[in-house]
Amino acid sequence: MLQLEAEYPGQIFSMMGLHPCYVKPESWEKELEIVKNYLDQRHFPAIGEIGIDLYWDKTTLDIQVKAFEQQIDWAIEKIFRSLFIQEKALMKRLTSWKERSILN
Repeated sequence: MLQLEAEYPGQIFSMMGLHPCYVKPESWEKELEIVKNYLDQRHFPAIGEIGIDLYWDKTTLDIQVKAFEQQIDWAIEKIFRSLFIQEKALMKRLTSWKERSILN
């Protein structure tokens, strides 16, 4: 996507984020470091696609939540940068987080 953005400036805008399908026990923390490095190096109009994927793999839910919450924190730190959230089976959890003021 970054290459396409460079080829079509002003027409294609990349987002940066760790998709929940790529949150794996052996690599998710390293992957988040890569995302954070990109976010610190340049502007992205949104952090995404992030979220919780309970459709394909429920075994990594605990680390998916950690990765998701970390990326929400980065969006807030970057002056409320937009989020592109994958929603598969997530609405109940988002409502719970909003009630706990995580997303307020």
